[in-house]
Amino acid sequence: ERIVLSRITEEEIQSITNGKIEIRHLARNYIRRKLTFTFATTTDYELAEKTEKLIRKGSLGQKPLLNPLD
Repeated sequence: ERIVLSRITEEEIQSITNGKIEIRHLARNYIRRKLTFTFATTTDYELAEKTEKLIRKGSLGQKPLLNPLD
């Protein structure tokens, strides 16, 4: 939601205020249209968890926009 907050129009603000739409739907649509993801499979839960933490900390050169770790 914080990603789309600065991008919503006055009309969308009014629709959110009136209960016609929810900001989470705007966020979902933005993510589906504008963002991509990559995944890898593993049969080892501990390896998967460790790899995720490293990536979220920025080990691929930058921290992810969504769900980074400090």
